[in-house]
Amino acid sequence: MKGIGKSRHVYATAAVVFCLASASPALAGPNTGKLSLSGGFDFVTAYLFRGIMQERNGLIWQPYLTVTGNLYSVEDYDLGRDGPVSSVSLFGGTWNSLQSAQTGGTDGNDPVFYETDWYGGANFGLFNKATAGVSYVAYTSPSDAFRTTQEVDLNFALDDSDWLGAFALYPSAVIAYEFDGMALGTKKGAYMQLGIRPTWEAIKSESYPITLAFPVLTGLSLDNYYETDGSNNETW
Repeated sequence: MKGIGKSRHVYATAAVVFCLASASPALAGPNTGKLSLSGGFDFVTAYLFRGIMQERNGLIWQPYLTVTGNLYSVEDYDLGRDGPVSSVSLFGGTWNSLQSAQTGGTDGNDPVFYETDWYGGANFGLFNKATAGVSYVAYTSPSDAFRTTQEVDLNFALDDSDWLGAFALYPSAVIAYEFDGMALGTKKGAYMQLGIRPTWEAIKSESYPITLAFPVLTGLSLDNYYETDGSNNETW
């Protein structure tokens, strides 16, 4: 079951980003608009959700699509960059996993269509250095491979590049609360994910820059998340 920060082994990735922009007056600079549409797909060699193995055989194709509406930005009102809330945006979208191994599929349903997730929420930019957000996620299975799980996620990310420069870690955190269904075990659980994403600018170029990122994540059970046999709750 897919979520923010799930682990994946990727051997090919393709993505495309679209911007819906309105016309801007001459010499006023580019107007990127208030509404954006982003999407893409991954081909992965194995699908793990927060360390929980979903499938490791066959072809796994994972397309996704997100719509984002930018409600507020300090740049829009020429308020400088020192305000506590630098931006506000709403988003919603879907993520899917189609698997040729027909993982857990049942008769009468499309056995290849393992998962469809629906999500929506809000993100808040803070001091132009951090992002805090809240989102709702519903994990569903068109093939009836698993029961629908619903959760509320709280997330936080920090851009520490101004302080650490080339050694910036870009730390992040996610806390997820299951309120209907569960990813593993028999009890609704709470999950925490801590991560860093050090980056390296491999090729400096105004036209074709290349930057490599090395994300590292750890998943922790805050309460009844990693239930190994229905009773034992593993922390990590």
